[in-house]
Parts: sequence; C-alpha cells; structure tokens
Amino acid sequence: PVRQNFAQMRERLDPGVHADLLAMLARVEAWAQAQYAALAPVFAVRLAEGRVRECHGDLHLGNLVVLDGEPRLFDAIEFSAELRWTDVVADVAFLVMDLQARGRPALGWRFLNAWLERCGDYAGLCVLPYYLSYRAMVRAKIAAIRATQLDGAARDASVDECRRYLALAEAQMAPGAPALLVACGVSGAGKTSQSQSLVEAGGVIRVRADVERKRLAGLAAEATSGSALGDGLYTPEATAQTYARLSELARVVLEAGRPVLVDATFLEHARRAAFARLAHELGVPFAILA
Repeated sequence: PVRQNFAQMRERLDPGVHADLLAMLARVEAWAQAQYAALAPVFAVRLAEGRVRECHGDLHLGNLVVLDGEPRLFDAIEFSAELRWTDVVADVAFLVMDLQARGRPALGWRFLNAWLERCGDYAGLCVLPYYLSYRAMVRAKIAAIRATQLDGAARDASVDECRRYLALAEAQMAPGAPALLVACGVSGAGKTSQSQSLVEAGGVIRVRADVERKRLAGLAAEATSGSALGDGLYTPEATAQTYARLSELARVVLEAGRPVLVDATFLEHARRAAFARLAHELGVPFAILA
C-alpha cells in the first residue's frame, strides 16, 4: 500500500505543471523505502506480539461523528481485509495526522498520549513517523485523484490540498528532538494537570507512575487499587519496580526520538539522579519540573 500511493500519485501529476510536487514525492518515497528496510525487524516483532490486528482502517476525522455526546467511528474498511488488518499504530496515526493537517496538532498529541496510557504500546512510537507519513500520503493521493476529475478553482483547491498533505508526509522525515523531563512533587501537587500543556503543545510523551504501577499489577489505569501507603501497590518493592518500569519506558520513548516526561513524585534524590544518568547515557537534555 505504501508503494502504491507513490505510483498512483505519480501517474496523476504533470511534470510540466507539478514539478514541485514530484520533487517532494521523490524525497518522501526514498525516505519511506529506507525506513521500511530499517524497520523490518521491528515490524516482525510487532507482528509476533499481536500488534497487527483487525482495525478500522480509515480512521480520519471524516469518519468520526459526535452522537449522543460521544465520538463514534463509522465507515470502517469492510471491503478489504488487507487494508483493515494493520499495525494498530497505523490506525492511530491516521487520526493524529489528520488533526495535524487540520491545524489541531495539540488534540492529536492529547489523543496519542491517552491511547498510549490505555494500551502501554510505547514501543510503537518508533514506527509512528513511518505511519504518519503513510497516512498523509493516502490523503495526498486522494486529493491528486480528485484534481484530475475537476476543473478551474476546484481543481486548484485539490492540488493545494495534495501539496499540504505531501508537506506533512515530508515533515515526518525530520529527526526527532528527544529530551528527558521528570516531574517532582508530592502526590496531588498537580504534576499531571500542569504538564498537560507540554503534552499537547510540545508533543511530549508522558509516562505516569500512577498508570504504570497499576499496569504492573494487572489493573486498568482507572481502577482503584484499595492499597494504603506502604502497602499493596505502594510497598517499597512495588515502588522500586514502578521506577524501573518508568526508566525502561523513558528509554523506549527517547530511542524513538521523542521527548518524554516521567510523571512521578521523585521525592528522593537518588531516583532523580538515576534518570539524570539515563539522560547523560543517551546524550539528551535533562530537566526537573518542580
């Protein structure tokens, strides 16, 4: 499907008129081919882990509606199992990309973080740029096809739309800017609420101790553990396991090229120092948000 986008789009562009689009197309295609080769081992692991599933397949804003106060998906790809069965990140990427294309990237990052908290698939971040570019190319191709069916101002509008999506696909080629941030403060101090703007405006991936502590115990993020301080999920052993898991996930996010915020109390100097060492090891900026 990725190769097909490039081939079908090239057929519909006139070299004498759309030289800039063809140049962009060539750059994105070369990058996509290189990414596919580099990510082949990752794709194999994700397939083995069950990350390829029957998905919606066409998860952009045109297939979402608010009904009875709740967002509902419709018009999934039912005619093609090949397009419907995909990496779950490819499905998520479509909505994130479409929000970016419509000038609402903050909502895309908000959605992505909420999804990651729910499923824990932080390892999927390393394939996110590839799928963001692929989904942008899907929309660029559709705009190019539409342009061949129209005349005048309508055709020009479709060509402009094609150009915008192509630019978005090309933007995924830019290297990431990883950084490691840790929150520091007692429980209830507002670490999660105050960092929400970083998540949305800065595209930061947030990893929360409250969520990962429960995940390690087999509980959903919104579940009540019933544990008292120092007991159950909050024993010293459970806390040590939680911070170890946070360090592991921080490394995964950073190696995927994204900035990460580790949301935990970090009241002990030793815990903050351990993450400072991780940042130094990976050569990324480090900051403490009090």
